[in-house]
Amino acid sequence: MDETPRPPSGRTIREASEELLLETVRVDERTGRNIGYPYEAILNRIFDEFPGCVTTVKCLRWYAVHLNRDPEVRMPFRPRKRPVIGGGDG
Repeated sequence: MDETPRPPSGRTIREASEELLLETVRVDERTGRNIGYPYEAILNRIFDEFPGCVTTVKCLRWYAVHLNRDPEVRMPFRPRKRPVIGGGDG
């Protein structure tokens, strides 16, 4: 069986993803909320650590949902992409 080699840290994609999902980047001064990395930033860091891996924002959201189920875990607020309004050619 051919297994994907692990990076020198020895951690899995899931472990790296969960760590980055829980990491607080800053605290919003106005609301006091902990702010985490956007999903795209997490994906970029995962791709840097695990070259050639195939994972998606959907996968990160699945991890986040499961982390949120744990009453001991406090997830940081994650910035959302703003929708493009009137993005047509006209």
